[in-house]
Amino acid sequence: MLILFLFVIIIGAIFIAIVISSELSKLTEIFNRAEAVKNQDRGNPLERDRLEQSVKLYEQCNRLVMKSPWLQIAANFKIVDKNTYLNTITRLDREIERRQHFKVLYYQGKKQIDDKYFDLALANFSQAQQLFNTDEIALLIIQCDSQLEVQKKYELVLNRAKILAREGKFQLAVDLLKPTLIDFDRIDGATLLNKLKQAFEAKQRFAKGLQLERSGKLNDAKNYYQQVLDIAPDLTECQIRLAIVAIKSGDVSEVLSYLDNIDGERAAYLRGFACVIQSNWRQADKEWHSLLHPEVKSQRQHLKTLARQDRLLTMQKIEQFVDDGDLDRAKQTSLQFISKFGVDPLVENNLYGHIQPLLETHIWKTQDWSLITTTAEQFWLESQDMSSLHNWAVASYYQAHQDPDKIADLIIAWSTALANIDRDPALKDVPWFPNLPPDLAQIAINLIELLEKLIDPIKDKNLGRYLQLRDLYRWQIVALHLTKNLPHTQVRVNQILMLPGSYQRHAHTLPQSELPDESWCRLYTNWGPAVAACIEGDTNRGLQIQPQTKPVSVAEKSAKSFITYHEGCYYLQQYNWRKAIEPFKQVRSEINNFPKSIDEIDRLCGKQRQEIDKFEEHLEFAQFWYDLVASKTAGSYLAEYKAMQVSGKLAEEQITLNEGLNQLLQLKKIDDTNPVVLDTIDKIEIVQETNNIIDLIKQNRLEEAVRRAKFSTRQEVKYRIAEILIDASIAGARNRRSSREEILQLVSWAQEICPYEPTFMEVYHSLGLN
Repeated sequence: MLILFLFVIIIGAIFIAIVISSELSKLTEIFNRAEAVKNQDRGNPLERDRLEQSVKLYEQCNRLVMKSPWLQIAANFKIVDKNTYLNTITRLDREIERRQHFKVLYYQGKKQIDDKYFDLALANFSQAQQLFNTDEIALLIIQCDSQLEVQKKYELVLNRAKILAREGKFQLAVDLLKPTLIDFDRIDGATLLNKLKQAFEAKQRFAKGLQLERSGKLNDAKNYYQQVLDIAPDLTECQIRLAIVAIKSGDVSEVLSYLDNIDGERAAYLRGFACVIQSNWRQADKEWHSLLHPEVKSQRQHLKTLARQDRLLTMQKIEQFVDDGDLDRAKQTSLQFISKFGVDPLVENNLYGHIQPLLETHIWKTQDWSLITTTAEQFWLESQDMSSLHNWAVASYYQAHQDPDKIADLIIAWSTALANIDRDPALKDVPWFPNLPPDLAQIAINLIELLEKLIDPIKDKNLGRYLQLRDLYRWQIVALHLTKNLPHTQVRVNQILMLPGSYQRHAHTLPQSELPDESWCRLYTNWGPAVAACIEGDTNRGLQIQPQTKPVSVAEKSAKSFITYHEGCYYLQQYNWRKAIEPFKQVRSEINNFPKSIDEIDRLCGKQRQEIDKFEEHLEFAQFWYDLVASKTAGSYLAEYKAMQVSGKLAEEQITLNEGLNQLLQLKKIDDTNPVVLDTIDKIEIVQETNNIIDLIKQNRLEEAVRRAKFSTRQEVKYRIAEILIDASIAGARNRRSSREEILQLVSWAQEICPYEPTFMEVYHSLGLN
């Protein structure tokens, strides 16, 4: 029993020694590489590559020691010194940092020499010399020293020129600075000289403009002031003079544009004065409110009197227009009153409760549906309420019956009304539905059917026109379904939801804000019809009708990307994956933004895979699929075919076993459960392990070979080595070159390796081995 225990201990010790030896061998190899790379460094302070490479290798050594329990044992017995790697890494890191600091100082100094800041360059080179005292640094320091006096004289002249400029003596400053730049041409001096010349020119032209203005030649003065602004765009005094010239010329509308964003009492007074001339009393009072001059306060009091008189006269005009039956002018004057004086209950009630209803009644009685529709749309834009929207939709319907060319207008008005049908007051109290709320869903379905009945007959008359109408119709209906229940304030006017058609039609009339970066916003761009086609599965049509212009806004770019993504999917549906490469390449970084995109691409690529016959195309397609989405399915497919490719290269001896194994281990990172990859790795490792043991046999290290085979975890390795030993024993017996003891030893070793292998039992028994 004691002998067995000792035997187990010895075997264990031998096993540990073998493992430690293997780990030490690997560690030594990496360490030697690190030393070799480090020794290639030539000490150039501007180069760090070799030191950084060697640090990585030393860090690899350190990680290997820390991770391997066997090397930890070796370290405990002082076979490995862990501190060697750490100390070397620390030393090299310091050297790399020192070189990096030197490099920064060196290149900063070089640039400062180019820019002619020799004092700054000298400071940097002096610091660099403390780190590495090279011949080049010494020469650069001498060069900087020789230019310091010249730089100092230049900077004295530069500062004097700036002082003269602040005093308004531009020509003197130019005359002083110009010759200095011949000897010492620095960018700040050249820039200042250019600005001085411009300032001198602007001063001359401004003086000329002022002279012309005083002599009454206002157009000529304006031209000179404009020339000054071309030279000095931010010259406030010139903008004020232009505003004064505009007032003198009677071009009051230009005054506000000249004084936009100009602060100060003079600008505020002139803006207020222009508003008075335009009878814009509220804005004039706002401009003069902050002015403290006594005369301005007196003018503000007079302003209020003028405003009251104007207000009363305007109200009298409205009343007179109504009495005369001139409802159009009464309406326009009422709108002008509200714009000028603000909301007045009397005027507003008169406008919307009396004037506009009379106008609408008068127009609807004409039965001129073109006029009715135009007026109804205008009323909707002015009122922005459901009643006017309802009227516009109804008028559009009758107009489209008379003139099929107006069906597109009907689609826009009709769909917008449908989007807000739950807020339509005309459907709240329907006489033929007493005590029952109307079924709005069924009404919406019926209204959509009416719209489709108007569109469908166009197909037989003009197919191109029909397709355009269907695109417009689909655009609105898709948007209706997607946005109906979403609180998008960006596309609502007075709580009324605007569909893309009306949103774009009235873009310059109704208040709008920039669309946010959300998926629904794609439909509100010029790419909206194409987006809707893609959503409905008609990608081919979407590609045909998409704009050819370049998208600008965030929403436009999102829409374009959405269509491009569907273009890639479309080509996959057609089993033409090569054409899908370019569209997907354009939107690769955005694919995850599209709903269920990964699953859809996996589904389409899975179908495409079934159509591929050639092995090389499988490889290309698998790489394309994995690069696109990196899904588990794509990774498994790529790993499988790449593994088969490695097997083929190994079979044709195009790569070594080690190269093949490294490639397969990389594939394992893609799919660590792929059976083809795992099986191929296992086969290579079997061959490698077998070859290593065979090499030991060839070196006549038979006992070590037997020991490795015996402790191998792979049955194939055991079998192959045992087979070699059996074959050697048989060959030795046949040619009588081996003694019985040698033959018995070979077979005995084979039995140690594969004691129960049926194939070898006959040999074992023939030699009396049980």
